[in-house]
Amino acid sequence: MICQVRFVKGAGAMKLLKQDDQVQSGQPGPQQSAQAFAFRSVRIFAANEAMNQLVIENLAPAAWRAKPPGEVRTIAAIFTHMHNVRSKWVRLTAPHLKVPPQLSRARCTP
Repeated sequence: MICQVRFVKGAGAMKLLKQDDQVQSGQPGPQQSAQAFAFRSVRIFAANEAMNQLVIENLAPAAWRAKPPGEVRTIAAIFTHMHNVRSKWVRLTAPHLKVPPQLSRARCTP
């Protein structure tokens, strides 16, 4: 199974284009099930990332560091936390890949 995901900007929105999203008919074997799971996982991650990028691109700069009511994190803090967790996950699961540097919650900008 081939898994290619790419993003195209059009009409102000991110569009997820996928190729080869077909699982053969019949009872899938363990290898086929693992491939289908991996493909769908990549698609879910890519769709989530596209939504994140859309929010960041359209977020008012003042909202990035605005303090929400209560004991909750700012958008900048949430963004840097998610980036740092994803970087750690890549470092631990795929040590052969180049890991992006950690971000500072205090200095990160959109």
